[in-house]
Amino acid sequence: MRLRQLETFRTVARTLNFRRAAERLHYAQSSVTEQVQGLESDLGVSLFDRTGRKLRLTEAGTRLLTYADQLLCLAEEARVAVTGQQATPSGPLTLRAPETLCARRLPPLLTSFHARHPQVRLTVQPAGRADVRRGLQEAETDLGLFLGEVPRGLDVACEEVAREPLCLVAPPGHALTGRPNVTARELASCAFISTQAGCAYRDVFESAWAEAGPLPQVVAEVGSVAAVARCVASGMGLAVLPEVAVVDELARGHVVALRWEALRPAGVWMAWNARRLSPAAAAFLRLAREARDA
Repeated sequence: MRLRQLETFRTVARTLNFRRAAERLHYAQSSVTEQVQGLESDLGVSLFDRTGRKLRLTEAGTRLLTYADQLLCLAEEARVAVTGQQATPSGPLTLRAPETLCARRLPPLLTSFHARHPQVRLTVQPAGRADVRRGLQEAETDLGLFLGEVPRGLDVACEEVAREPLCLVAPPGHALTGRPNVTARELASCAFISTQAGCAYRDVFESAWAEAGPLPQVVAEVGSVAAVARCVASGMGLAVLPEVAVVDELARGHVVALRWEALRPAGVWMAWNARRLSPAAAAFLRLAREARDA
């Protein structure tokens, strides 16, 4: 079992297509097939199910993918430790993050990163907290972003890379608009709209009330931040959302911001599997730190 075989296997496992894997690796397709077959012969198991129209990993292949990631990462760490030369970031880099961060916060970082490292193939996947967590644990995701607290029990390293301002929004003409400041007591009797339980934005909403008192009445749980903002604009209730998610609605006057001094910015945390950090992921983390410290 050679590192070259593992790299080829990992690329096929990620693309589930021998032709695309060959293109990414700049090998002939016959060479990719031979390397995978040689690895299967060495291990005595089938790594891919080739019976259907689509290539699929077998159970053994799924298990090997996790070890292949770890072995290739350790090999790169060993090379850097021995030679003192940092590898040029290349290959795939997968990020998962809440939808609003993908749409509003990541694009400038992605643009800067691509300018520095054009050989890295970026994949950005909007995902809820559970999917980000699963992706990190199963080595499907190189980097994940969490808004608010990072879930406990994760075998990941994490670092706060930004602070996200929160905004309490109300429909135009609401009884509390125009107040210099609103209190938790006044808000307790108001109807609120929120995303569903388990969503990062729901956690942010609940955290905002951690010290203010009992949660107010949530009259509707809506699947997306954009839908929450539209429900507020239609007069259904109030909501606590990241300011960046409602900047357009505020500018157009569809919703208004209420000042609530108890509302604090939420942390944006970047997390990665504690057992592996690829050169591409390390480079993206460095860029996020630069943006934070600028």
